[in-house]
Amino acid sequence: MTPFPYQLELIAFPDSDFAYAIDELLNLLNTFPEILERLEADLDRHALVLKQARLNHRRACAGTPHLPGLDDPDPLEAMTPSELKLGIGRRRMSAQDVLFCLICRYFLDGVKSVSARGFFAESRTVARYFSQQGRPCPAGSTITHNVNLVSQATLDLVLDRIITTIRSRNLDDFAEVTLDSTAVRGNTAWPADSELIAQIARSLHRGLCQPILEDVATSMASRIDVWCEDIEAARRSIGLASGKGAKAVRQHHYGLMIDAAEYLSQEMGGILDHLATWEHGHRPGSRGYQRWMEWQARMTKDVSQLDSLIHTTCRRVIEQEKVGTAERVLSVADPSIAWIEKGGREPEVGYRVQIAKSARQFVVAVSVPEGNPMDASMFQQTCRKAFERIGTTPATCSADDGYASKANQQWLARQGVQTKSFSGAKGKKIAGEEAWESKPYREARRMRSSVEGLIGQLKALFGFGRVWRRGLEAVKAELTGKAIVYNLYRLQQLVQTC
Repeated sequence: MTPFPYQLELIAFPDSDFAYAIDELLNLLNTFPEILERLEADLDRHALVLKQARLNHRRACAGTPHLPGLDDPDPLEAMTPSELKLGIGRRRMSAQDVLFCLICRYFLDGVKSVSARGFFAESRTVARYFSQQGRPCPAGSTITHNVNLVSQATLDLVLDRIITTIRSRNLDDFAEVTLDSTAVRGNTAWPADSELIAQIARSLHRGLCQPILEDVATSMASRIDVWCEDIEAARRSIGLASGKGAKAVRQHHYGLMIDAAEYLSQEMGGILDHLATWEHGHRPGSRGYQRWMEWQARMTKDVSQLDSLIHTTCRRVIEQEKVGTAERVLSVADPSIAWIEKGGREPEVGYRVQIAKSARQFVVAVSVPEGNPMDASMFQQTCRKAFERIGTTPATCSADDGYASKANQQWLARQGVQTKSFSGAKGKKIAGEEAWESKPYREARRMRSSVEGLIGQLKALFGFGRVWRRGLEAVKAELTGKAIVYNLYRLQQLVQTC
C-alpha cells in the first residue's frame, strides 16, 4: 500500500535527476501515443501464447477417457493462433506502468537488490506516480517479468522517439557521429574448465531427480552419483593445487576428471536413449508433455556441452595444445558470450558492444554482435543504424584506428559524409597528410575522445559495464534499455541548463 496517498499530492515535485527523467518520459508518451500501442501489442502477444498453451492442455485432457457416469466437458473448437482473442481475465500491468518500471529498472540497474527495494520504498517520485494511477507499486518479480516482455522493436521505437524529441527541441543537430566499442561483462563466472565440467555434472544429476520422471530415473540417478562425486573431488583438488609442482598436480587431477566425465557422458547418453522411448503418459499438448520435452532438450544440451568441454580440456591441459576461445565452452548459463580483449586491458567474458553518439553526448545507436568481431567489420552496420535513427547523414563521422579501413572510408564517402576521421597511424595513412592536418579533421579527432567520457558515464551511472540478463537477444534489450534511460537523463540535464 502506498503510504499517505493524499498527502503526496501536497509534496513539491522532487528536484532529482530521476524525477526529471520520469517527467520527460511521461511527456514523450503524451507526444507519441504509438509507443503505448506497441507496448500493448507486446503484452497481448505474450498473453495469447499463454492462452494457446492453456487451450492445448485442455484439448489434451479432453482426449482422456472420462470416468463412467460423469458428463464430458464442453467440446473445444480447434482454433489457429491467429484466431485467438483475449477475454476478461486476471488484471495485468498497464503498458504505461511497464514502461515506467522499465525506466526504474535500468536507472537503478535492477529492481531486486536491497538498494533498489529501498529506493522503491522511499522514492517520492515512485509514490507520486502510482498514487496518481490509483494502483500499488508492483513487486520486483512482477516488474522483471513484464519488463522482459518488451520487444526489441518497441525499445528501438522508444529510442527513435527520444531522438526525434531532442531534434525538435533543437538540443542537438546530429551533424556529428562518433563510434567506439566497449567490453561488457556477461552474467557468468570466469570460465575455468574444471568448474564448468563440475557445474554440468551437477546439472545432469539434478535433472535426473526431477519429479517429472517419477520413480523411473531414481536408480539411474544413483548410478551417476559415483562419477559426479569423482568430478567434484577432482575440482576441489585442482582448485587447491599450489606451490612447486602445482601444474603437474592439476594435470593429474584433470586427467581423473576427464575420465569420470567421459563415463558420465556415456552413462547419460544411454539414459537419454532409454527415456526417449519411455511411455511417460503425457498426451501431446498437455503441460506435462511440454515439461517433458523441455527436460529432454535441456539434458541433451548439457550432455553436448559436456562432450565439447571434455574434448577441449583434453587438448588444452593434457596434450598442451593451444585452443582458440571460439572453440571453447565459456559459459553454461549464457552460450552467447565471447572472450573480449581490447588493447592492453584485462580480458572480459561477455560482449563487445558498439556505441554511436552525437556531439551533445546522446546515444544514437547500440549494436551487440555475436562473438568478438573486429571493430572495422561492425563499422558500417553501426553507422547505418545511427544514420537511420537521426534521419540524416552527418557532416562528420569519427572513430578510433580500430575502425580504420579504406573500405569504411569509401563507404562513408558514398553516404555523403564530408569529414571521415579515423584516429591513429592507420587513419592518417588513409586520410592523407593534407586532410589529416586540416581543421575539420583535427576537430573531429579532438571530439572523438569525448566518447570515452560517455561510456564512462554509462557504466558508472547505469551499470552498462555488466549485464544481468543472458542470451544475445536479452542482452540487446537490456543495453538498449540502459541507452534509453541515459538519453532521458542527458535530455533532462540539457533542459535544466538551457
